[in-house]
Amino acid sequence: MPVHDITLSAPDRRRFLSSLMSTYHTPARASNVLEDIGLGPGSLPPNDGTPEGIWREALRELESGRIQNGLHDLLGFVLERYPSNATWVELAQQYAPELVPNGDGPQEQAAARSCHVMVRAANAAERQSVREFLTAQGLAPTEMWSTSHMTLFAVRGDDADAVRERLERSDGLEWTVIPPDGQTYLYSQLIVQGPDGRYFRFNDVPAQQAVADLAADTLAEYPDSGTDRRTVTDRVQANGQGVRLGPESTLHEAGVRDGDRLRVAYETNAGAVNPLYHSEALVRAGNQIRAFVDTHPEITMWANAPDLATVYELEFKQSSFGPPPGEGLEPIDIEDHVVQLDFGPDFPQTAPMVFWLTEIFHPNIYPNYDSPLARKSPPRMGLVCLGDLTDAFQPALDLGQLCQTLLDVAAFRNYGLILETGKLALDSEGQYRDVLKGNVFDPDAAIWVVTHQERIAAMGGRAQRNPTPRGTYRNEVEDYVP
Repeated sequence: MPVHDITLSAPDRRRFLSSLMSTYHTPARASNVLEDIGLGPGSLPPNDGTPEGIWREALRELESGRIQNGLHDLLGFVLERYPSNATWVELAQQYAPELVPNGDGPQEQAAARSCHVMVRAANAAERQSVREFLTAQGLAPTEMWSTSHMTLFAVRGDDADAVRERLERSDGLEWTVIPPDGQTYLYSQLIVQGPDGRYFRFNDVPAQQAVADLAADTLAEYPDSGTDRRTVTDRVQANGQGVRLGPESTLHEAGVRDGDRLRVAYETNAGAVNPLYHSEALVRAGNQIRAFVDTHPEITMWANAPDLATVYELEFKQSSFGPPPGEGLEPIDIEDHVVQLDFGPDFPQTAPMVFWLTEIFHPNIYPNYDSPLARKSPPRMGLVCLGDLTDAFQPALDLGQLCQTLLDVAAFRNYGLILETGKLALDSEGQYRDVLKGNVFDPDAAIWVVTHQERIAAMGGRAQRNPTPRGTYRNEVEDYVP
């Protein structure tokens, strides 16, 4: 089937230009692409040397026929590297359907049966050096594509761990291994907001990368702020509300799209505002809670007043664990939850109190079922440990994040096990000693969670296990002004 060049409408030409300028946003990146499609150095008329100037002149040259089928080939070139770019996919669907990525060609079918290796390589010499190293390791590399930062190779073998072992012999090579069933495409850019509100642009991000790894690279921009602290990552929606992403999910599994905005924050068990007056604080808290509920139709909310409410109840369904029905028995599966948020007269000087009204078996919730602890202190039944919120307010966070935290608590994606000795210890009879302290409100639940991590993982919760090896690749990160 013969290939013909494409003619873009004026609006689509502006979209194509804008997306090229956004993705290849430095003169070097733009020039590298143009050189690869045949417009090498000196091929363009004089321009101001900015990415906008370079791309405007490049499109004019391609539209004038400087290169046969130039616009068609440029669209195909960028789509090969960034097949999730929504603008380019839409343009291909309209003007060149044969370019729409479908992943079922002979090369893709053959490559899908093997592992892939993404390697940082900025030019032809570096790519050749990488190719020679992979060949020397018996991996028989086949180059699939390259960008200004990354090159993808299909390699021999379907055992990702074996490939990693061979790559560990390299000296200074930055790489990541993708298993046969993994994702081999890139996001051209993701905009990530850090804990202090700063924005960063991540370029050429592997879709196979774990959410936790992207968060770690964000914290690396804060060398004095405790990079070992646990983080949470949200995908920011158009209305500003966040959707919590699982840390061990890949970006692809988490539903991230090219150009998305993400938000990385230090994990806290709640967030709060710090307005000057009690009434203003209640109004703002109510607005934040209602905004969160409006974007989560699975939650039903009740408040004790239409405006200056001091008590909220949130009802929702979430797979979780209830107390064992008897001594020596396992916790039961539950899904119905009712949680109460209580704003006292000293709010916002003091944090809201949160109580779980339905029975639950959780390390950080005081037993609200019949037990020695519940009988010892009935007023504390169902009290949720609020961690950092108990100690200090977090002015940058709002009550919507507290609501999200409660969903995560129910799903066992958020729980803490602070131990006296750093770990649970066995006594001489092989029984776990009570060495729990701090944020553990239910020691029985804590011990059960530690010893039943497989059930936590099977339910979709956060199991405490060693992270998947990530190789040595680090994202290309730069400051960004929105």
